Amino acid sequence: LGIEKRYKVKTDDILAGKKAAIKKFNRGLNRVESQKKEIKENMGKQIENLKSYSKGIKSQLAKKQRRLMDASAEIVKRETTIKSLKKKIKELEGKD
Repeated sequence: LGIEKRYKVKTDDILAGKKAAIKKFNRGLNRVESQKKEIKENMGKQIENLKSYSKGIKSQLAKKQRRLMDASAEIVKRETTIKSLKKKIKELEGKD
């Protein structure tokens, strides 16, 4: 009891421990860098997909706007025809 056992640590052992710790740290760092690269690539793909999707939606919207404008023009045309026909009917009724 009361006897302390002292271990002698060699400089080589300390250096070996530090080298092992650095090696382990570098492996973890490489793993993180690899994951970062993978995430960046995936985000790039997602951005391209979203751009393509957005382009498709814009194209569909443009088509629908054209159809709406065409339908609106057709409505105006038919309303004009109806007014013209009503006017002719009144004229014909007035002649009788």
